[in-house]
Amino acid sequence: MPQLWSGLLSVSVTPFDADGAVDFERFSALLDAGVAGGADGVIVTDAVGEFHSLSRTERRALYARTVADCRLRRVPVIAGISDLRVSDVLGLCAAAEQAGCDGALVMPPPVALPDAREVMAFFQQVAEATDLPLMLDHAPARSGVTLDLHRLDALVALPSVRAIREPLGDPARLATLTRRYGDRLAVILADDTGLRAGLSVGASGLASDIHQAAGRLIRTYYDAVVTRAADVIARLEPVVTALGQCCAAGSRPAAIKATMRALGLEAGAPRPPLLPLTETAAARIAALLDTVSAGPIIRTLD
Repeated sequence: MPQLWSGLLSVSVTPFDADGAVDFERFSALLDAGVAGGADGVIVTDAVGEFHSLSRTERRALYARTVADCRLRRVPVIAGISDLRVSDVLGLCAAAEQAGCDGALVMPPPVALPDAREVMAFFQQVAEATDLPLMLDHAPARSGVTLDLHRLDALVALPSVRAIREPLGDPARLATLTRRYGDRLAVILADDTGLRAGLSVGASGLASDIHQAAGRLIRTYYDAVVTRAADVIARLEPVVTALGQCCAAGSRPAAIKATMRALGLEAGAPRPPLLPLTETAAARIAALLDTVSAGPIIRTLD
């Protein structure tokens, strides 16, 4: 079975206005910029998109807005459908399908800590509830569940499971995944700074948290890694590394939004319980970006 997704997938933040409501106009503007910056696909309302703070109504509206904005450019849309309650996940499946999304990204229910049997039952329910192809979100730090090879052997047998988003923490595991499942499962990296290591062992693509912040720079870096353009990699990799460090300056949504702001892109503040970065953390981001001349380099590529 051919792999469904590959290349550079841009992970969308959810901007909020001064009153804390979803800023749909700003969302569309950022989405358009990301697609123009070379995204091969878009992921909406995952952890970086603060799904934990969004109502079901807001998520449905964001699915519809993303599909409408991406349809003319034929960029696939992957809907984040993770949630605490199975009934909510199944409802979001239906909403994503109705909106015209091209796939769904889902992790095991966080907090519940399901065992192998329960993980399988959960994904079977999801697969039976939708015709959408599924991307497994292997995020043990958020879900508390490790998708080990025993669990994956069972999950990959589900016809609708077509991809897994995988952290780079263990390069040996990543290599094993691509060898074991690469004929039918797209292995998508979840770490921009691990792109070279991931692609070298057969990963299919990158789900980039920082593409909206850096646009064409991440596209150019991705292409350089694929084509092994050493001079371009040497020039851009320090900037990509600095951007990755910026994203670790606080909670990931808050840090990404602060990084975007430092680069001239307003995405608002995160929603509670998350808070904007402290002035000290924001200053650290500015210093990191200044050290590698991130702004001027990004502007030359745009």
